[in-house]
Amino acid sequence: MCTESDVLVIGGGIAGITAAIEAARAGAATTIACAGPLFGGSSFYPGTWGLGLIGPESEADEADLIATIEDVGCGMADHELVEVFVRGIRPAIAWLEEDLGVPLKRPSSAQSASDKTFIPCFDHKRRLWRGITRQTFEAAAQRTLKTLDVNVLERTELMELAKLHEDDGAVCGAVFFDHASASLRTSAASSVILAAGGTGGLFERSLTSADVLSSVHAIAMSAGCELVNIEFMQMMPGLVSPVRGIVFNEKTFRYAIPEDASGILPHSEDARADLLEARSSHGPFTCRLDDERVDRAIDAAGPSGMPVRLRFPSNNIPEFVQTFSTWMQQSLNIAPTDELRIAMYAHAANGGIRIDRNAWTGVKGLYACGELTGGMHGADRIGGLSSANGLVFGRIAGKAAARHAKQVSCADQPLNHGCTWGGTSSRRDDAEASHARLDDVGASACISLQRKDAAMLHAHMDETADSTCISPAREDTATSYAYMDEMCASACISTDRDDAAMPQTRMDEAGTSARTVERSLNASCEEALGAALNGLRMSAAPLSAADADRITRDMRHVMGQHAMITRTEDGLSEALADIECLQREVGYHQACRGCVIPSDSSIARGVRVASQLALAHAMLRAMLNRRESIGSHLRIDTFKDR
Repeated sequence: MCTESDVLVIGGGIAGITAAIEAARAGAATTIACAGPLFGGSSFYPGTWGLGLIGPESEADEADLIATIEDVGCGMADHELVEVFVRGIRPAIAWLEEDLGVPLKRPSSAQSASDKTFIPCFDHKRRLWRGITRQTFEAAAQRTLKTLDVNVLERTELMELAKLHEDDGAVCGAVFFDHASASLRTSAASSVILAAGGTGGLFERSLTSADVLSSVHAIAMSAGCELVNIEFMQMMPGLVSPVRGIVFNEKTFRYAIPEDASGILPHSEDARADLLEARSSHGPFTCRLDDERVDRAIDAAGPSGMPVRLRFPSNNIPEFVQTFSTWMQQSLNIAPTDELRIAMYAHAANGGIRIDRNAWTGVKGLYACGELTGGMHGADRIGGLSSANGLVFGRIAGKAAARHAKQVSCADQPLNHGCTWGGTSSRRDDAEASHARLDDVGASACISLQRKDAAMLHAHMDETADSTCISPAREDTATSYAYMDEMCASACISTDRDDAAMPQTRMDEAGTSARTVERSLNASCEEALGAALNGLRMSAAPLSAADADRITRDMRHVMGQHAMITRTEDGLSEALADIECLQREVGYHQACRGCVIPSDSSIARGVRVASQLALAHAMLRAMLNRRESIGSHLRIDTFKDR
C-alpha cells in the first residue's frame, strides 16, 4: 500500500509536530510518520518534569544572545543560522501560546525570576524563560492536528528516501517499515521533512526515548545530505539508582555530598563546595570550565554510578530546585534524603544534518529540523535552546516544505494534486541556500555519503590533518567485505516477527489528507518508489531479532566505552575497529542471502542496524580527527588538566 501527501514529516517530537502544523496551515496535505508513538522522542522523554524554553528578553536582547551562542559554541556555530534562530524564538513562543493555545509555565514571581537558578546553562544573564509540560502541549497539538486533518502514522519507521532520476534527484517520498503489519510500505510526497531526533540511540546510557533510533542521519546521508559538528554531543549526569534514566537536576549540585573514590575532586571541603557551586550553573558537561572535574569524577565511578546525598536547606529553597524535589517525591517516590547514584548519560546532539536558513538540506524537496540538525549550536549549547530550536526551525521547515510542494504540484511533478493552495507562491533561488554546501571552516565535521546500494553503509574515510570532513563512497558490492572473524560468525537468518509486544498503531480517524492511492502516481515518482522498495527487498542485509539485538548492544557498549566524555586516540581507534567489525558482520548477512526470501521484518532490522553503525562510524571518525578539546568534546590525551 502507498500513501500520498504534499508534505511528509518524519518524526513525532516537538519539531516534527510543529513542522506538520505549519505545513498543513499553508494548505499542504500533510502526513506525520514516526517510529514510535506521536508525542515521542526526546521532546517528551519521561525522565524529567518537562521542557525549559529560553529566548531573548526583548528585541534589544537578541544581539547579546546571538553573540553568547557563538561564544559558548566556541566559534563552531553558523552565524546566519544563529541569527535566524534567535530572531525566531519570541515569535515562536507567541505562536505556541496565542495560536496553539499552549499554557506555558513562568517563574512564580518576579523575585523567583531574578534568582540565579533561572540563568540558563552556560549563559551569563537571565533571559525570557518559559516551561512546556507534555500534557498541555499534547492536548493543544492534538486539537490542532485534528482540525487541520493531518494524518498520523505511528510505529512507522523510515527505511529509505526515494529520489527521482531526473529533476536534479528530487526526493519524492519514502519507504517505511510498518510495525503493525510487519511490512514495508511506500509513501509519495512532494516534500519531505526529517525531524527524527538526535544521536542518543547509539549509546548504552541515554536520556532519550527508545524511539530515538539514530538511524535517519545515515539514510539522509545516502540521499546526499551532509553532517556538521557531529562530534559535539551533550553528556549529562543522570540517576542509575534508585531508578534509572532520570535527569539529575544540576541546580542541586550545590547541595550534593558526593563520595568520590577517584580522587579527582578536591580534598578540601571549601574547594569542593566551590566546585560544586560552579557545577550547579549548567546541566551538560563541558571541558571549557574548571568544574569539568565533577563530571570526570562521576564518569570514573563507572556504570554503577557515584553515590550522592542531597542536603537541602530548611527554607529558601530556589523554585527550580523545589520543583525538581517535589517531582521526584510525587512521581518517583524518592525522598530528598535518599541515597542517589549518578552516572554520565548521552543526552542531546549539538550537531547533525546541515541545513540553511530555510531548513533546506541541499537535496531538492528535503528539509530537516530539530535535534537531527546542526549548525545553530556549536561545541556547547545554552540551556533551553534545544526546545526553541525545534519550534523555530520546525515552523520554518513546515512553511518551506509546503511552498516547495506547491511549486511541484503546480508543475504536476511528482504528484498531480492541482493548484488548490491559498497564499502566494514563493520560489527560492538555489543561490539563497548555497551556504548549505560544505565549506572548509576550521576542523568542523562535515560528512557526506553516497550509498550505491540500499543495504550496507560502509565508510571509506578520507583522513585529513585539519578537517573532519568525511566522504564515504561505496562502489563495490557486499562481497567486498572480509569474511567473518570467528567472533562475528553467525549465519542465522530469521523471518520471525519480534514486534508483537509493540502497541497497535494509532491512526487519526479524522485524517483524510493523506489518502490511499487510488489514482495513478506520476510515472517517475512511482518508478522511484518502486525501485527503492525493490532495492531494499533484493539487496538489504536481513537480520534475525537475536543478531540485531546483539549487534546493537555491542555498538552501544563500544560508544559508551569510548565516545562519552573522556576520549582518546587509542580508545577512538579501537572503537572504530570494533564498529567496522560489526559492519562486516552485517555485510556477511547481506552476502549470504542465498535463496532465502527474507521477511520485511528482518530487512527492517538490517537497514536500521546498518544505518546506526554508519552514523556511529562517522561520529567516531569526527571525534578522532578533532584532536583539541573544545566544549563538549574532551580529548583527555591532549587535554591539560587545570
